Amino acid sequence: MVVDTFSRKPNGLDRPLYFDRQLLQAEDLSLEQGFGDFRLALLARNCIGWGVAAGLILRIEAGGGSAGALSVSPGYALTSMGREVYLPAEVRFDAIEALIRELCRDMPDCTNVDAPGTGENRGSSVTAWVIARIAEQDGGLRTAFPEGCGHPGNNTRPSRRCGGARIEIVCAIAPPHCDPPLDDDCQHRTVCGPWGPELPDNLEPALDYVVLGRVEASGEGLYATPEDRRRIVRLDDVGRVACDCCGTELRFVTHIERDQRDSDRSIDRLAGVDKSGTFWIETLAEAIARIERGGTTYVTLPARGGLGAVVRVRRRGGRKYLQTEADAKPPNNLLSLPEIGTR
Repeated sequence: MVVDTFSRKPNGLDRPLYFDRQLLQAEDLSLEQGFGDFRLALLARNCIGWGVAAGLILRIEAGGGSAGALSVSPGYALTSMGREVYLPAEVRFDAIEALIRELCRDMPDCTNVDAPGTGENRGSSVTAWVIARIAEQDGGLRTAFPEGCGHPGNNTRPSRRCGGARIEIVCAIAPPHCDPPLDDDCQHRTVCGPWGPELPDNLEPALDYVVLGRVEASGEGLYATPEDRRRIVRLDDVGRVACDCCGTELRFVTHIERDQRDSDRSIDRLAGVDKSGTFWIETLAEAIARIERGGTTYVTLPARGGLGAVVRVRRRGGRKYLQTEADAKPPNNLLSLPEIGTR
């Protein structure tokens, strides 16, 4: 006997159900779009993280007096709620020093006061942050049939929601944007522990942005720094770090040269590429020595997907030769590779 015990909690992921000859309304199609957007945002926030993935770099362009300009390069980021910020073109703020001094002049800055008892101030220093957030705008007006008998030309509504990115200068940022990053021990427990992190709390819409960096105007000059800027590491970068941390060099065998003079060992030379794509070629003795030293792993490069087969050192009659790990008995899979000098 099977008894089902469960407790269902709604999660807000509602989507429309369609059936033949159904009367659809605009809210049904809008709900379909919102469902997909919500799922992608949940995936981004809980699996990928939030921060700058590429670009969105702050640069100060020199100018006389307060005429210095701040530019923000094109880029892509995820906000603290997992929404996409895509900036395809550079944004520029002219006279940035005058702008932040006017905007943030009444903000206290405790870092600019000398030690107690001196009664002196080190000079007027003003700090601001550059943030990016989603900036959608409705457009594409279309005529719509009005209620009653009105003329359609008298009733127009937007038919497009145009995406956009809004770059703002603000005088202060709030948690979680100014929270310190996790230290190495916390990171290790979060990634390698049995439970993983807690589900992050929902944020107010006003906090749904990403910090691009800090701009400071002081007596020494105008500076843009990547402070409080969180970065999303690309998956290929993560893979490269994992490969480098392994401590073992990978060499992919793509070609061989058969040894027609030796009946015990059928291969004379091996060739292929390393993990960076650099071509290599070496003798059988050199490959055996590398494998026995433990610093190099040779893998056959599969023709159609898969991970390939690891090459091992074997012995026959007191002589060493190479054979792929997948081989239980001859013939050796290495012998199926093309000859060096052929494609």
